[in-house]
Amino acid sequence: MKKPAIELADTTFRAYRKRNGAIALHLRSYLLVHTNPDFRAEWERARTKWRAIIGGHPMPAGLSLFLDVTDGCSIRLPGKQEVACEVSYSTWPVPRSAKKPGLLFEDVADDESMLFDFWVKTVVSKENVEDCIGEMKLRFRLSFPGRIRPEEVLIQRRVPVVTRFSTKQGLSVVRGNS
Repeated sequence: MKKPAIELADTTFRAYRKRNGAIALHLRSYLLVHTNPDFRAEWERARTKWRAIIGGHPMPAGLSLFLDVTDGCSIRLPGKQEVACEVSYSTWPVPRSAKKPGLLFEDVADDESMLFDFWVKTVVSKENVEDCIGEMKLRFRLSFPGRIRPEEVLIQRRVPVVTRFSTKQGLSVVRGNS
């Protein structure tokens, strides 16, 4: 069986109540990108040739050269409509250490994978949201060296949604970490 090109490390959404009463859902995770020597070599070529702005327009860089999330992401909470989500990810891999001068470009990786920061966020209506299990759909278009070009990936997951506020009587009290 062929190893998936990408995986999500954690899929727990945190729900926060905004001042206007709406509920913001946030996922902060890591994207594990499975690589091979061809991908690592292409990655190094792209990193050394990268220019932030060419002709006044930002150019794709880092992971954006190989990954496209324009097909989107959505989450459906129990008994509610599917809601579109905003997806973002780090351009460069998570560094092993930003404090050691000699390791500026050394990332959390091995010969088979690289690790990137990954975020998803959305705002749902002012309806009450409680701890629950939701359904997340995440669509990627990949163009990794050594894989089918372009490769469509659909990740469908049941995801925990954990409220970070009290749901009793509309109170907006943040729960502690006890």
